[in-house]
Amino acid sequence: MRPPPTPIQTRVERMATGLLGASLLASAALAAGLARDHMALNGVICGGAEVAHCGWCYAAAALGLSGLAAWAVALSPPRIATAQRSGV
Repeated sequence: MRPPPTPIQTRVERMATGLLGASLLASAALAAGLARDHMALNGVICGGAEVAHCGWCYAAAALGLSGLAAWAVALSPPRIATAQRSGV
C-alpha cells in the first residue's frame, strides 16, 4: 500500500490538473471557432436539416466537458488520509 501523498505532491498534482483543464478549454475554444467557420462555409448549422455534425462540433463539446471535469478535480477539496488500524 502506498503512503499518503505529501502536501507538495498534492499541490503539484492539482496545479498540473488545472493547467490541463485550461489547455483543454483553450482547445475547445479553437475547435468551436473552426466549427463556426465550417457552418459559415456550409451556410447551415451543423446537425440541422440534412447536414450532419462535423468533427469540430463533437471536438468542441468533448474538449469543453473534459476541461471542466479537469477543473472540477483540481478545485475539489483534498481527500483526508485515514489511518489504518492494525489488528482489526
